[in-house]
Amino acid sequence: MVLPMNRTFAGLAAIALVMPALMIARDGDLTSWQNLEKLAAGQAIEVAKTNGASLQGTFVSFVDQSITLRGKQQEIVVPRPDVTQVRLRSHGGRGWTWIAMAAGASAGLGVGAGIGESVATESGGDFRNLKPAIIGVSGGIGALVGALIGSSIDRRRTTIYRAK
Repeated sequence: MVLPMNRTFAGLAAIALVMPALMIARDGDLTSWQNLEKLAAGQAIEVAKTNGASLQGTFVSFVDQSITLRGKQQEIVVPRPDVTQVRLRSHGGRGWTWIAMAAGASAGLGVGAGIGESVATESGGDFRNLKPAIIGVSGGIGALVGALIGSSIDRRRTTIYRAK
């Protein structure tokens, strides 16, 4: 009886396939430089430049010709023609990774308990000693899947501006 595990993997695959589409759909018109008005001074941002370099710091201000951010030791002014993208960085740290890993482990343990009981019952008790191993492996797989999903949430960046 592998049906609960198949449903779990199908659900996780569906989430993995739909999530990028939802993230793209919320972007709207990102080519307007005036989108930078949404930023507040002190917010953590990342500015991607045309030469491939990326600057990280806190937002200071912007004008029609440039954007200013504070790096580790000084303010950096980046001319508008050199900017390809401005993204808001999340301050989440690793919080979502741990939360999703715990949720995934819990779901995996539950699925493993069901599979282990099913295997023990179907075998007439011959494989009852495998139940703890099945629960442990399922919990580990659930934790790994949860950590991967949580990690992708932690690394998300909200794009504020993208050059045409």
